[in-house]
Amino acid sequence: MYPFERFTTSAKRTLTLAQEEAERSHHSYIGTEHLLLGLLRLDGGRAHDALTSLGVGIASVRHAIVTVLGRDERILIQQLIPTSRVKKVIEIAFDEARRAGSDEVDDGHLLLALVVEGEGIAAHVLLDMGVDREKVMEALGRPKPRLPGIDAQRYRAVMSTFPSGVVVLTAFGEDGQPRGLTASAFSAVSLDPPLALVCVDKTSNTLPAVKHTGGFTANILAAGREDLARRMATKLTDKFDGLKWERPETEVGGPILSDDVASYAVCALRDTIDAGDHWILIGLVTAGGRFDGVKPMIFQDRSYS
Repeated sequence: MYPFERFTTSAKRTLTLAQEEAERSHHSYIGTEHLLLGLLRLDGGRAHDALTSLGVGIASVRHAIVTVLGRDERILIQQLIPTSRVKKVIEIAFDEARRAGSDEVDDGHLLLALVVEGEGIAAHVLLDMGVDREKVMEALGRPKPRLPGIDAQRYRAVMSTFPSGVVVLTAFGEDGQPRGLTASAFSAVSLDPPLALVCVDKTSNTLPAVKHTGGFTANILAAGREDLARRMATKLTDKFDGLKWERPETEVGGPILSDDVASYAVCALRDTIDAGDHWILIGLVTAGGRFDGVKPMIFQDRSYS
């Protein structure tokens, strides 16, 4: 049924070991669980080394399989038949070998096929151990597939249709002077604890102030504050000249622009996540307020309303 002559010695040996595992378990079939055990018994194989690096050992896998299947009564074994799922795994292994530019299937392709198929006992045991497809690919030394990203112009056109509020993020620099920037990527993250995030360009000159302050204030601008939003979007050093602001009562956070906002949130910096050309700042909201009757400004299609 399959061109087993295109199996490497390691792949053939894996199938032999899988059969031995089925016999050892007194099963009348060869399942994905037996194939996984065969891979783990193949010392020096690509799959064995990958699984070992991921903390997967044969003893723990045996225990997990017994937990799932239980212990069978001894039966007379005439001929061990691979399950339809194992046959599917073998088909996927040939596909993975071709995708990798190889004419032969080795034990590494068999391991990858187990997790790609994803429904067998072996795949579920691995997932319970925290081993998924991406981790297996990385451990095997195979790069993760990279999908082409949409071009920047189309990306801007798509995202600009999404209406958002407008936030002026503020903090204090080491000199005690206020710093600020305009952002539209601001969102609630969690209610318990109260977390919010904002995305900031890595070139922003306000980032050092956020680090120094240990937090930031997200000033959600009121409608009609377009000039302020555009002013804070620049890298000018005098952005706060003539602007009324208040210090937050907490030790963290930046200026509160009380005359120009619909609401505000004072945040202690909780985490920073690297995301492309931006940093995602996650803050614990320690204080906040809203001004009833004041409508927020909306940004959509690159215009304010």
